[in-house]
This record gives sequence, structure tokens and C-alpha cells, in this order.
Amino acid sequence: MRAGAAPWPGWPTPPWLPWRPSVPVPPTLSPASGPAIGPDRYQVGEEVAQAVRECFGERAPLVIRPDGTGRWLCDLWSANRLLLREAGVADHRIHVAAVPTGADFFSNRAARPCGRFGVLARLRPRDGGAPR
Repeated sequence: MRAGAAPWPGWPTPPWLPWRPSVPVPPTLSPASGPAIGPDRYQVGEEVAQAVRECFGERAPLVIRPDGTGRWLCDLWSANRLLLREAGVADHRIHVAAVPTGADFFSNRAARPCGRFGVLARLRPRDGGAPR
């Protein structure tokens, strides 16, 4: 099976929900994410913090932390990695760009109203040869 996807539902849908698989995850799946807002920049309110606690339970501190202002910092990179692991994807197959949007890379939130998003994906045959 070869597949590509670029989910981003936007708020108010929690951004990590699309990663919950409804079908078995193939062992050869190599998901990649990023660039995305960095863990030190994604400030959220109590409603998102509560959704994270409900989604991750005791693992929530791996995804959110108080920022000292009464709000929270949310780590989407870690959230996606945790959910992919939960779905059965091996760590070595999960690729996170760890490139934060904002200062040096385009950020929709910083450039609103904008509406520019793009995805480039390439699927290779299993034998590693050129795409058909």
C-alpha cells in the first residue's frame, strides 16, 4: 500500500485527532510531519489544555506545559509522535522536521489573512526505483 496525506483540520477540531487511525497501520508506514509551530511558541488556552488532558491522560505533560501567564504551551511535534507510536508506528519510521514556523519559515498564523499552504509528496516504488 502506498499513500500520502496532508491533514490539517484547523481549530476548533483538535489538531492531533486526524492521526487516530481507523484502520490497521501498515508496518512500512513512514509518516513525516513539519514544519509546524514550535513547542515553545504554540500558546493555547484552557479549552485546548483540557482537550490534551482528555486525549493523552497521564502523558499530557509530554504535550502541554504551563507558560506562566495562565495559558499553556502545546507541543504538536510530540503529540503527533505519541499518537503515531500508539497506533503502532515504530520510532525509527517517524520523521518530524523539527523546523518551527514563524521567524524563519512561513507561518499562516503570522501572515493572516493569507491562505497559502502547499504540500509536495513523492511516493517511491518499494524496490527504491524511480516513480512510475
